[in-house]
Amino acid sequence: MSTSALIDTDQFLVFHDAVPTTIIAVPLPENSSAVIEFKGLARRASNGNTKSWFQSFTCRRGTGNATIIGVLQNLADPLGDIGALTWDISLVVDGDSVLVQCKGQTNADIAWYLKILGLTISDA
Repeated sequence: MSTSALIDTDQFLVFHDAVPTTIIAVPLPENSSAVIEFKGLARRASNGNTKSWFQSFTCRRGTGNATIIGVLQNLADPLGDIGALTWDISLVVDGDSVLVQCKGQTNADIAWYLKILGLTISDA
């Protein structure tokens, strides 16, 4: 029998480098599928540079590791200042979870805020 679940979470963090860093982990139960949408906003307080994202992805998990189906999709093109050009959001699989990672800027404090909303279906 299949069941459904809603994923609804947010996270705010400040990073000080250009190393991709996990901001949210999305764990998937065994034998499940999910579609995830998120909005992201990043801001550098020292100069006001700003960038935003509106993206989605689909993933699934059998009895092993999670799998991302396809690629991270832009629902709208990322918008931002030229000074935020290298800031980015990416996905990585780690066991039963999909990790949403943010990459800021070397020697700069970048504040990140992500809101995730997703739907899952799991088989018992």
